[in-house]
Amino acid sequence: MKKVRKIIPVSLYDIPGLESWLEEQAKEGLFPIRLGRWASFRTGAVPGTRFRVEPWGDRGTEPAPEQLELYQAQGWKYALSIGRSYFLFYAEDPEAIDLYTDYQSRGMSLERAERRLRRLRVIQYLLLALAALLVLAAACSALLYWSGYRPALLSLMAAANPFVVLALGADFILAVFQRRDLRTLRDTCRALRQGLPPPPSPEPNQWMRRANGLSLVLATLIVVCLGCHIYFQWEDGVPLDRFSRPYVTFTDLEEPSLVSYETLTGRPGTFDGNQDRARYIPSLLAPVWYEVRLQGFSPKPGDDAGYSSGPEGGKYRYHATLEQTRIRALSPALVRAAALAHLDQYPSLEGYWREVEYPGLDFVVVADRPDDTWQFAALGQGRDAAVFFYSGQANLADHLDVLAALILEEMEGTT
Repeated sequence: MKKVRKIIPVSLYDIPGLESWLEEQAKEGLFPIRLGRWASFRTGAVPGTRFRVEPWGDRGTEPAPEQLELYQAQGWKYALSIGRSYFLFYAEDPEAIDLYTDYQSRGMSLERAERRLRRLRVIQYLLLALAALLVLAAACSALLYWSGYRPALLSLMAAANPFVVLALGADFILAVFQRRDLRTLRDTCRALRQGLPPPPSPEPNQWMRRANGLSLVLATLIVVCLGCHIYFQWEDGVPLDRFSRPYVTFTDLEEPSLVSYETLTGRPGTFDGNQDRARYIPSLLAPVWYEVRLQGFSPKPGDDAGYSSGPEGGKYRYHATLEQTRIRALSPALVRAAALAHLDQYPSLEGYWREVEYPGLDFVVVADRPDDTWQFAALGQGRDAAVFFYSGQANLADHLDVLAALILEEMEGTT
């Protein structure tokens, strides 16, 4: 049996208009088998078939048995459910008694659909309120940064999440369409309750067809974007064997032979603890932003149980940590500030950082403290920056060639 698909050219909340359009399709031999923002039809409909749209009842996703029995007695059969809003009935007999003998009873039957549409509007208003809160949070982060608090820039960059922005933008457009639909349904219900015929429906038109098609795309976009946002928020990273971006390893720093926690103990570590992982951070202000965390352990055990980056002559097993962040910002003006904002995460290094020269780079900042196991390095060129936190036996300042290559080689690959 051949199927025909069409984008519906009327509002789903223009009940008379939708019923009239379906009857026009029946004259062409098309019977609906699915209705939403788009419709699927089968061929073989009886010309002259009439359709009536009924709001969902209070229970179930199909009409109640007593409702089906009553309607069948009047010559009407159940066709399908439209979204989560309506039931569609049809009558092939032109003499079948209409389901409603007066306008007022018809208007009362549509009150449930009107209430449901209002609830949907409330949900959309809540999402728009969330958008306002995110804008407010971003504004506060911007004010904090402009007042001199550097870490606020990282919060601002993280707040510019493309998935959230796209989802909220799509929801705003859908809210405009929903407002139109609510007004259409409200005007219809108001006229019917007053015993008047519903306002005349606009003729099926190309604009409404495009609006319904766009609504379908926007609804899908919202689901996909929110799913991606949740994934990036809750996913603690990906294993390095599934990560293709360049990063610096312990071998690059000429560290002694180190093994992973899993190789050492025979059991997997955790991201917060000992597992080597990489994590992407989506941001409109930083098209490239990822973090890599490496943990390395010496195969040679210490005299006592435990791990340390300063093993005190073999008292503890040697353990090194390398955390690195790679950023490609939207604007060069963000690069240095974003790189140095990471330094504020380690207050113990404040006041111990210094700038050094390196050919081809705009800036290189290193920081270390004699009685602190952590070292810091930040390098930048144009819109690109790389930040390193390291705890181990090597000296980051002696390996600037390796650190700079993470930026310079990738820049050469993209030119």
